[in-house]
Amino acid sequence: MRMKDHAIALLVFGAVCASAANAASDIAVEKTVNDPTLVSGAAVEFTVTVRNTGPDAANGIIVSDKLPAGLTIPDGVVAVASQGSYDAAAGIWTVGEVAAGADAVLAVPALVAADPLPDCIANRASADVAGSDPDFDNNLAIAALR
Repeated sequence: MRMKDHAIALLVFGAVCASAANAASDIAVEKTVNDPTLVSGAAVEFTVTVRNTGPDAANGIIVSDKLPAGLTIPDGVVAVASQGSYDAAAGIWTVGEVAAGADAVLAVPALVAADPLPDCIANRASADVAGSDPDFDNNLAIAALR
């Protein structure tokens, strides 16, 4: 191998290894509510979307999404997850793995049970991932009833 060919091979190998070392998942959380109007006894549904915007699969994703005071899951109704499992009592959604560019969705039904009604009820969801996540700023989302 000529010296020039050897140098090019090292540069290519170095670039491949550098990009693999810097690759990571990037989990982004979005939370919405179907009706943000705060009305006593109203039924609402919160939707949490966990999206992997990174170049690699994200493993071990866990979302904390416990309903705040003033909201309850109605009797006989359950939250529905596109994958994984949701423990309503603990407020933990064990998502598992999400491929690069893919997402997982959790729908949580709720009943406004606050008495008296506050000015606002904020419901938050935050995600954690086993491994690297270069942007934690997009791991928290809030939807509010006003």
